[in-house]
Amino acid sequence: MKIAILTQPLHSNYGGILQAYALQTVLRHEGHDVITLDRRKGYPSLKVLLFRIGSFFKCIIRKYVKGESEYILCNPFKRGEYSVRPTPVYDNSLLADFISKNIRLSPPLYSTYDLKKYMHHNQIDCVVVGSDQVWRESYSPWITNYFLDFLGNKNKCNIKRYAYAASFGVADNAISKVKIKKCLRLLKLFDAVSVREDSAITYLNKVFDYNKACVVLDPTLLLPVEAYHSLIQQTDCHATGVVSYILDDSIEKESIVLDVTEKIGKQLTKLTTSPTDTLELASISKWLSSFFYADFVVTDSFHGCVFSILFRKNFIAIGNKIRGLDRFYTLLGHFNLSDRLVLSKEEYTKNEDRLMEGIDYEKIAKVYSQLRSKSLDFIRAI
Repeated sequence: MKIAILTQPLHSNYGGILQAYALQTVLRHEGHDVITLDRRKGYPSLKVLLFRIGSFFKCIIRKYVKGESEYILCNPFKRGEYSVRPTPVYDNSLLADFISKNIRLSPPLYSTYDLKKYMHHNQIDCVVVGSDQVWRESYSPWITNYFLDFLGNKNKCNIKRYAYAASFGVADNAISKVKIKKCLRLLKLFDAVSVREDSAITYLNKVFDYNKACVVLDPTLLLPVEAYHSLIQQTDCHATGVVSYILDDSIEKESIVLDVTEKIGKQLTKLTTSPTDTLELASISKWLSSFFYADFVVTDSFHGCVFSILFRKNFIAIGNKIRGLDRFYTLLGHFNLSDRLVLSKEEYTKNEDRLMEGIDYEKIAKVYSQLRSKSLDFIRAI
């Protein structure tokens, strides 16, 4: 079967890239011909364009009339730049190289019309939405695309529709009231729906009156460890000590990282998605290697937790309220690891002795095997 995957743009988010890689790989292993739709930001709406033009002229006045040199002039007609999500990093050689070699992408698709045209010309049999926070409107401004509005009515289009590990990111208000009605109608056209968080089941029941969804594992948890180890280059195979992967840095989080590093007594390896003069962006190989060879991990990232569990590492998860806590609750709850989550330095200090204890991954293995089997059953039913 010819399957198209619709996920969020592959920006500088290692988890986002690896979940796209994993879902495409798993579907290929099932014998399907798979491609990921390269949905990118189109040109801005008239309202946004007028706002940008106004801001552009204000910047000109401030920069050249008032002499405020720190103002930067940006092209108001440029695509994108109106979502809270970063723009895709196809120009970042480290990540772009991995994407080009390991993820089969469609040509760039900038609009609903582009998506419709691509479906028509490429004889797609099925579209799978997911994974990641595809159903969180603030992350996906063209939210109805992620409910497959471009496929039209079922009586005119026989393309199958599935959601795999789709996420709302938050427990409430993931989608605006203006869009709910249309998304609700589109959801009822899906052949089957699976979500990533327990709270999504409640949200679908409450807001969408939809009770047929099930919870499955993030795609990254469907591949064996060997699949990721094969992506690590020999030059990146070395001990990394304590690894910190912090998406939203703060003094409090830094304090936890330094305290853990001191207790473990090993070197500190920092990973980031926002490079600085002293901290560079790692390749996918180096990022995976850092987790694989770590003695301990401290992270506020969902996928940081995922790969700590996959590679059987002792870790501490620092709750990331901005990006959504529900995914941490479900993931850690699956494996009875909820006590690895802290929401503050105070909570860490209170429980630091327990948090530094080793995790019994032999107990987790059986549960993981059952959850993986259930998730793969959903994939095989597509």
